[in-house]
Amino acid sequence: MSVSEDRIPVIIGVGQINDRPENPVDGLDSLGLMVEALRIAEQDAGGGEWLKLADGVLIVDQISFAKMGDLSGPVAEAIGAKPKECRKTKYPMGDSPVRLLNEAANIIGSGEGQIVAVTGAEALRTAAARAKAAMAAKGEQKEVSAIRDASKQRPIAYRDKFGLTAPVDVYPLYENAGRHAYGQTLEEGQRESGEIWSRFSQVADAEEGAWIHAPKSVEEVITPTADNRPISFPYTKFMVANSSVNQGAGFIVTSLGEAKRRGISEEKLIYVGQGASANEPGDFLKRDDYTHSVSMAKTLNRTMELNGLKTDQLDFVELYSCFPCVPKMARRVIDWPVEKPATVFGGLTFGGGPIANYMSHAIVCMVEKLREEGKYGMLFANGGFATNNHT
Repeated sequence: MSVSEDRIPVIIGVGQINDRPENPVDGLDSLGLMVEALRIAEQDAGGGEWLKLADGVLIVDQISFAKMGDLSGPVAEAIGAKPKECRKTKYPMGDSPVRLLNEAANIIGSGEGQIVAVTGAEALRTAAARAKAAMAAKGEQKEVSAIRDASKQRPIAYRDKFGLTAPVDVYPLYENAGRHAYGQTLEEGQRESGEIWSRFSQVADAEEGAWIHAPKSVEEVITPTADNRPISFPYTKFMVANSSVNQGAGFIVTSLGEAKRRGISEEKLIYVGQGASANEPGDFLKRDDYTHSVSMAKTLNRTMELNGLKTDQLDFVELYSCFPCVPKMARRVIDWPVEKPATVFGGLTFGGGPIANYMSHAIVCMVEKLREEGKYGMLFANGGFATNNHT
């Protein structure tokens, strides 16, 4: 039985924004970044009233301006939409953009809607500068960490007593256990991280939307210096997500039928393949070990199976890269060579690490890459502490 073109999901417009005023206090907030990213996406789709006619507005939760609450309604209002489906993700998790891409595709595939707008943004650079200015005005001084503050919103758990609160505390468990399981020395493990991250920096340097344009050699990535301080053994600053950014990204998903009716050319369309998700226990102390992720392997393998693809057919991949252990585990699942870039955007260090919204930027770049060359791209996203996986 043939599928109606009104049930086939395609991405028709993508947009991203880097907001970097000389004085960070003057930057846009998360809402402003989301709206601007969607407006750019609409222009990428050829203009018209795609946003105004959106049946769904889905956004990635943000932490920069947490007091603003659920921004899905304000985003919809700003773009002039009156969607039937209007919501944010429950938490700011790194898998959120790919989760929402899957959900947008399902809305189209089920016939529940014809146009879905997805966006997310973080403005931690501006939020931190404004918080610092406000404290200075009061004569106060204290370190502000939105990431740790967000982690503390949940009930205090046993692991918190030992300082295992934020991702930077937990992922080294996977890194060090994984290195042993791979039979690597510390030097060999670090060199693999350096090779992956050096290629990330090169991709970012060629990507206009990336935050950092400064290619790094393997040695520069892995060698601790005054500019590349140790963060959490064995990671240096150049190996971890850079969250001090103001970045927003968004994309518009519609049906093939609607795209054709409104004159979108075939070269502009990127078809959304089938996806899969799987989760680990939320309490990472309940997992069997830290050398692998069962849910990561399941979602990667299942997605390849559903789409009838083998690794050598993939032209581009984005393997989530908050910390080196994650793409290291992922590339071993699909047998992705270390010599090939594991990103289209530049990774969370160099592309930029806007908390849960990094993969929206990866989706934007994947669409742009596939419009230019290649046929197949794969997006793998991870959220929490290697907890939630979407591909």
